[in-house]
Order: sequence, then C-alpha cells, then structure tokens
Amino acid sequence: MAVVVGFSGAACSGKTTLVKDLVDIFSKDYKVKAITDIARNCSMDLSLEEIRSDQRLLYQFEKNILANYLLELENIGHDEYDLILTDRTFLDILLYAVTYMNYFDLIEFVTSLEHVLSLQSAYFDMTIIVSPLNIVDLDTFRSDDDVVLQEFHFDLLKTWAKSIAHEVIETKDHSARIEMCTKIIEDLLTTR
Repeated sequence: MAVVVGFSGAACSGKTTLVKDLVDIFSKDYKVKAITDIARNCSMDLSLEEIRSDQRLLYQFEKNILANYLLELENIGHDEYDLILTDRTFLDILLYAVTYMNYFDLIEFVTSLEHVLSLQSAYFDMTIIVSPLNIVDLDTFRSDDDVVLQEFHFDLLKTWAKSIAHEVIETKDHSARIEMCTKIIEDLLTTR
C-alpha cells in the first residue's frame, strides 16, 4: 500500500515545485505517482478574477476541484505505487472556500472543517504544510490578494492541522525544504 503525502500551503508556497523535485528524488528507488495542478485544470476556461467575482462560479470551481481530487485519489492504484505525492490537500480546498466564498454560517463552516479533517486523515498518511515564500507569480491563476493572504493562510492551515498527522516546514530555502521533506518521507516509507 502506498504512502500518501499531501503538501498544503498558501498560493505560491512552492508546493508543486517540491512535489516535482521529490518525485525525481524518490523515483530512483520507488514507484512514485504525483498528483499536481488539479486546481489549474479545473479553471473552466475563466480567469481567477472572473471565478472569484461570482459566488456561483466560485462554488462550482471549488466543487469541481474537490470532485476531481477525490476521483484522482480514488482511481490511483495504491497497490501499484510505493509513494503518492500531491501538491494540494483537502485543507487547501477548504482554505480557499473560506477565504473567497464568504462563509456566513458558523455551523456550516465547522461541519465543513470536521468533514475535511476526516477526509484528510482518511486519505493522507502525512500532510506537510509549507510556509509562504512571500512572492506571487501573477499569472491567470493568481492575484495580488494572494500576497496579502499568504501568512494568514499559513497560520490557518497550521491551526486546522493540529488534529491530523502533519509536519510544518518553516524555511523558505528550497534545498533545506527538500532535505526536510526527504527525511520525513523516508521515515514514512521505512516504517510502512
């Protein structure tokens, strides 16, 4: 059965880059599968600004991401791989929903958080939360808002993750991140 590690963090925190580099490292000795760019692939051919400006579109966008993410995780042959790495987790989906969907109902939010933490625990052996790099590549998928929200998102993720298996990577140095993540993953693989 594969070890499943999800990377969580604010926009432009280097999640996808870490996953791609770790795939290169671990694929030398293990069968590795990466799940990346699901959010970008769900953009419905609209800019992020267009999606964020319409609550119905944003709801559909987040719903598409969740459905595609679950489909991807369910359809992977967990027996075919030793390691599965993802550049997004259920925590990230909730984070963006909370940030941009104007949750007004506290009970709905708490129920969503409980559900997400349950999914997170069921699907992931480890969640690695990475600190923001405090830069944003302003492409069609990101905005100036993401720069302002990075530290806030990082703090929220750390708070939410307290009840699940997780590690926090505070450094912004890519080599140090790779080294820390490699150790975490090696420990998971050897105890499996």
